[in-house]
Amino acid sequence: MPVFEGPTFKLGLPQEYVDLSTYAFAFPSGSGFQPSLVIKFERWPGGGDLAAYVNQQLSVMQGGLAAFQLLERTPGMHGEYPAVTAVFQWGSAEQPRLRQKQRFILVPARSLIYTLTATNLDADFAQTEKLFDAIMGSFVPK
Repeated sequence: MPVFEGPTFKLGLPQEYVDLSTYAFAFPSGSGFQPSLVIKFERWPGGGDLAAYVNQQLSVMQGGLAAFQLLERTPGMHGEYPAVTAVFQWGSAEQPRLRQKQRFILVPARSLIYTLTATNLDADFAQTEKLFDAIMGSFVPK
């Protein structure tokens, strides 16, 4: 049985396991809301392109998040990998309005898509955006 070792734990898994880990990092804030960065990855089924995948993901969010508003969608590269960055906000009168920046990175050789999601209150996003951009810019797929 293979052993998976995380930064603070280890566990045995069956031989056929697929690692689809999600990592979450929280940052201090004086507003009572904790800004965060979440990194997840999933298997790329192949075929299609990254733009189509991003369109599908944004469509799901638009259908499920109150008052979803896409503010920016920019294709580009993350190092040597195709990437798309999207910025959007959502929330209702009963919930705080949130703003998120997502960077989708396709690593074709490994058949993986990494999604980095930075979240903060819409009103405070400008205060943390440079930090989020620096962290996302430092991300290197292995």
